Amino acid sequence: MTKPTRRKASQSAIDVDAKELVQGDGAGTQIIPLALLPPDPADGADKPFATFFIQRKNQGSNFKKPNPLVHNKPHAVMTVMQQKLTNIMLRHAQQNQPVEPATWKISVEEMLRLLNVRTRNYEHIEKTIDELMSIKLRLDVFEEKGLAKHFAVVFPYAKLYAGEITFKIESKALLLLGDSPSYTSLDLLELSALSKVCSVPLFEFCSRYLGIGSTRRVPWQDLRDMLVASKSIPNKAQQWSTFKERYLDPAIKDINASTKLYIEVETERYKTKVTNLRFHVSRQKLALEMSAANSNSETKKHLVDAMQALGLVDKAIYKLLSTYSEEQIEGALKHTKWRVTESKLRKLTYPSRYFLSSLKSGHYQDFLDGRATPATAELFPVADGLHRMPPASVQEAEAAPPAARKPRAATTKSEARNGLNKGRAKLIAAVEKQRILDLKVILGELEKPALQAIYDEYNATLGVEANRIKIGRNRAGVLPSFHAWYARKLWGEEVTDAEIVAMMERMLSA
Repeated sequence: MTKPTRRKASQSAIDVDAKELVQGDGAGTQIIPLALLPPDPADGADKPFATFFIQRKNQGSNFKKPNPLVHNKPHAVMTVMQQKLTNIMLRHAQQNQPVEPATWKISVEEMLRLLNVRTRNYEHIEKTIDELMSIKLRLDVFEEKGLAKHFAVVFPYAKLYAGEITFKIESKALLLLGDSPSYTSLDLLELSALSKVCSVPLFEFCSRYLGIGSTRRVPWQDLRDMLVASKSIPNKAQQWSTFKERYLDPAIKDINASTKLYIEVETERYKTKVTNLRFHVSRQKLALEMSAANSNSETKKHLVDAMQALGLVDKAIYKLLSTYSEEQIEGALKHTKWRVTESKLRKLTYPSRYFLSSLKSGHYQDFLDGRATPATAELFPVADGLHRMPPASVQEAEAAPPAARKPRAATTKSEARNGLNKGRAKLIAAVEKQRILDLKVILGELEKPALQAIYDEYNATLGVEANRIKIGRNRAGVLPSFHAWYARKLWGEEVTDAEIVAMMERMLSA
């Protein structure tokens, strides 16, 4: 190996001196990897530059990101796309040979694969990278031995041409990409699912401490500088309350819902002010198994099985078990089971969505209340001089000794007819109420384009602009009118005898 001191300034665009080669406490010296050095004529001028690079095996979408690069403080807010592209290009440089000193090429196709998107909008990618070349980062927030504070634009040059992106990496960042003993293992395809501004850096920060279980305690301002920005800080990130509401909470929800990581935040206060934060980190499946294993409740294990059968992933199940009671989850499961087996209604495309909507909105409670409605005498009125009782009551009455039997009431035909009408009216009202409950959940399953199409169809029947419905908030009375119209569209103008019989069976089964 040739010594790096042989280099001349004209030989490379990377400015690295011998002092930067010393790592640790001075007990040893780490030589710059050959990838950072141009070839020495003494080593053979005919050897291509690529032969001096220590080739790493491409490991799918895995990225061993050095921790000094994990803990960076951008001077300006970075978009989610910029954060993802930064990781993709750093990983590519770590695992592939440079085409020139400190210069790499990556195909747009490979970049899109790791972003997990399909698009031909290369203009947007080019604009994103162009903006990335103007953002400075602080590369070593939590000091590593032998490294001083360093601020730099990580990618000082980049261009997109003929389906390839050519980019250069700043010298100190390039040094950190070497075989660092301190790194965080990341899966770029897992990161691709994140969509909030702070999700990517928070995921990286917490992933470092996965084996430990909890992160180090950091002042919330330092965390904000890592997740949002350290210089041009947005107004909503200036105070703890707005930073938590606008940035931190959405990022935590995004990570818990979109990745295999489950994180919870713990705050440390001085009097009433939040001072420090730390995060408890675990894998979703492990957390779920521990939750079920540590519970003596057979009901909880049954609920876990039932939710898994609906297609819910472990991370979502763990979150539901920690948010809702067993009775609430069981009620929503019963409501979903009924909806799936109800042949008269539209077939459910996503039963898991119906379950979540029923649980979060409380629709299951109305369903259970409807099933628990007692079969009163008004629902089984007098007819032909005989009091019509529920079948179970009739059997008990027939089994009683003659002396204990109550005399049957004698009524006129008009009274019997009135009783029948009242009982039928109550059943019709119960069916109509259940229709509205089912309709709300059906609408909750629809995507915005499909929902808007139904709204447009309804609005076409109206002449008054103020009565029309839209996605979002509406005037009082608009939503009930729409629900009534859509219920008639789905089930018809009149309640059928079959629906009444189904409602009676439900009441009797309760």
